[in-house]
Amino acid sequence: MNALSSKAEPSMTALVAVESQVKMPLASLQLASFNIAAGSRHVLATQDSYWLDFCLTTRPVNIRARYSRRWGTSRFVRVGALFACPPGEPLEPFFDTDASHTSLLCQLHVAALEPWFGAKHEWNDHALETALDVQDTRIRSVMQQMAEELRFPSFGSTTLIELLSEQLAIELGRYCKRIHQRPLRGGLAAWQLHKIDERCKDSRSAPSLTELASLCRISVRHLTRAFRVSRDCSLNSYIGSVRINQAKQRLLAGEQAKTIAMSMGFSSPSSFSYAFRKATGNSPGQFQRGHRK
Repeated sequence: MNALSSKAEPSMTALVAVESQVKMPLASLQLASFNIAAGSRHVLATQDSYWLDFCLTTRPVNIRARYSRRWGTSRFVRVGALFACPPGEPLEPFFDTDASHTSLLCQLHVAALEPWFGAKHEWNDHALETALDVQDTRIRSVMQQMAEELRFPSFGSTTLIELLSEQLAIELGRYCKRIHQRPLRGGLAAWQLHKIDERCKDSRSAPSLTELASLCRISVRHLTRAFRVSRDCSLNSYIGSVRINQAKQRLLAGEQAKTIAMSMGFSSPSSFSYAFRKATGNSPGQFQRGHRK
């Protein structure tokens, strides 16, 4: 059985510092910090595995990417907090400003997904674009657990990560089937999604469904259904995810949990701590101490 490695070591490019890593029969994982210069371009390409990148801090807004074999040089799509790159589909990220973030990187071998949708799985243009911003809360939850076990290895961590790798394969297989089978009609327009994203960036209070429906000029019922079609998750879970990511960024900047709780509209520091622990598995204090360490 493979042992967890917690010693940081720089990559060959000196742009990535690997904090910890582990190799399993089904997957290889790395917890890595990135410092990337503006204008950097490189290509992610795998032939026998799916590449998943789950940003544990906040994904810089300037990161975009294109599938170099499919899309022209003018088509770059924004990358979300979690993206998945299928095997045999070279992905070229682009950064127009300096960027830094911490991610859990996972290479999930094709053989791990064969029992769930076969060895051959065709990817159309819509599915590829959707995979650049995976909104599946179950996949995120599994990867969050993996990251915590890598960051704070304890008794049974290796075995637990091995089990989580199998769960990740199942969840990814289900997700891939959904985005291939889901009809394209019924989603929100780009301007409506932009309105929602802009309002969610305002961390002073969580937006209500009524407020967002008004911004999008539709009913609450239509909003919730169409948002799930567009982002493959519920609107409430998306709002919660955005707010937790904002809180993470402020904690990493050294702000106190009490200050964050009050400024973000939580009723009390304890309610903020409860929401943060439920989403991440750690209290705000544990999250800060872990990153300082």
